Amino acid sequence: SWDSLLGFIKFILICFLVMGGTTAALISADPYNKATNGKIVKGNGCDQVVMYSATWCGACRKKKQAFAKANIKVIEHFVDKNPAMNQIFRQKAKAAKHRVAYPTIEINGKLHANYSADYFSREYNLCKVYG
Repeated sequence: SWDSLLGFIKFILICFLVMGGTTAALISADPYNKATNGKIVKGNGCDQVVMYSATWCGACRKKKQAFAKANIKVIEHFVDKNPAMNQIFRQKAKAAKHRVAYPTIEINGKLHANYSADYFSREYNLCKVYG
C-alpha cells in the first residue's frame, strides 16, 4: 500500500542520514584531518580526493605537496592517530581487496595506489582550490 511505501522511504532516508552523519562527524571531529584551506573553484560535481596517510610517511608528505602544487583539494586522514578513521580505512581496503598502504587515495569511493597527481587530474574532474 501507499502508506507502507512511504514508511519504507522514510526508513531508508533516516538510515542514510544517520550513517552519513556518523561518517561526517568522524571526519569533522578528526584533529588530524588536514583539509586544504581555500575556495573550491570547480564547483558542484567535482571529484573529492581523500588521502589516507600516516604521520611518519614520507611518501604521504610528497603526495600532499604534489596535490597542493596542482591546486587539488585533498582531505587527508592520518589513520595512525585516529583509530576510528583507521578502522573505516581498513574496512574499505578489505572490501575493495586493496592492500593497506600509505598513501592510499580515495576518489568516488574507489581506492587507488600511489599514482601521480597528473594521472588523477587526467582521469577525474578533481576539486580545485586557490589560496
